[in-house]
Amino acid sequence: MVSPALSYRLKVYNAFLENTIRIEACQPVSSLTYEGIPQLNRTIQRCLLAQKAIFPNVDRALPTLWIDANRYIESLADQLPIPLLSWKNFTNVIIEKHGLSNLIDDIATSLANEGKILIVGQLGTSDRVVFLRPLWLADLLTALFHLDYHSGSNSHSYIKECRQSGRLHSDLLRSLWSNLVHKKEDFQSVWLTVMRFLSLAYPKMNKKQWRVLLD
Repeated sequence: MVSPALSYRLKVYNAFLENTIRIEACQPVSSLTYEGIPQLNRTIQRCLLAQKAIFPNVDRALPTLWIDANRYIESLADQLPIPLLSWKNFTNVIIEKHGLSNLIDDIATSLANEGKILIVGQLGTSDRVVFLRPLWLADLLTALFHLDYHSGSNSHSYIKECRQSGRLHSDLLRSLWSNLVHKKEDFQSVWLTVMRFLSLAYPKMNKKQWRVLLD
């Protein structure tokens, strides 16, 4: 028996196969001199505008309220201590400010497609979080994977332990993120989010420390 989700995907894929796709002539470009890049951009724009069946949202006129909501979402990152919200809190903030409860999924998807926000779901659950500034998340992850550039008290022994046994000390993680997460309560929230939704930064902690963190 085919599940409803798989059945829907098959319908979408079949609809794509029925579309007539126009193949454009080869456009030469140079990554060294950037010659041909403007022509390539114009070709891509022309294709997107011409093939409405495949790209229905291109050049679509957005309602004024939708635009205002987009701007408000972009400004949220500057208003919060950390640019991170649960999906529930994210939707509640937007709906309380602008309404548009029936369009919240479309608005969020539009912003995510533009790279302005990042929506991440936890595997095996319906839980989601919204990173209002994806570059901030990139900085968090960069800190984890560039230990060579970090210096601080006790950091050398912690880094050595992380490399040898794969265990990440909580003090090291706090030091790595010190310029990105300033408050203790925010640090714990970000840490748990990275562990839950990205399966990264699991710490070296005893049971007592885990209980303190989770409480």
